[in-house]
Amino acid sequence: MQSGPIPATIVWRRFVPVAAVAATVNAALWGLGTLAGADLRIPSSAGSDQLQDLSIVPVLIVTVAALVLATLLLSVLLRVFGPRGVLYFNLTVVGLCLLSLAAPLMLAIGWGAKALLVAMHLVVGAAAFFGLGRSILR
Repeated sequence: MQSGPIPATIVWRRFVPVAAVAATVNAALWGLGTLAGADLRIPSSAGSDQLQDLSIVPVLIVTVAALVLATLLLSVLLRVFGPRGVLYFNLTVVGLCLLSLAAPLMLAIGWGAKALLVAMHLVVGAAAFFGLGRSILR
């Protein structure tokens, strides 16, 4: 375990491979879901009954954007709390990932699409937890 301050450059260097793997896995999940015939249509806005197709582009953008925010949070927590910031980061990531699962589960869409969206949320959460938080102290 590393002691002392952890440079932000180390955290941001981890971001690139972690985001690439998470985006690839989510793209594969999206592709498999599409091939399996999952109805990947989501509400066009919050509370709307109008559905729009979920394309690969928003999946990739949201995956990378969530990991950018996670990396930013980790670098701030490490600067403020030192190595102990990893603990706070991991607790926050687990909490946010569990909270984010409510969004796809509450949508008025088929269970196949819900399962696919939940899996994508779990991929991002696992990437942040294992790829960023757990690996930074090695």
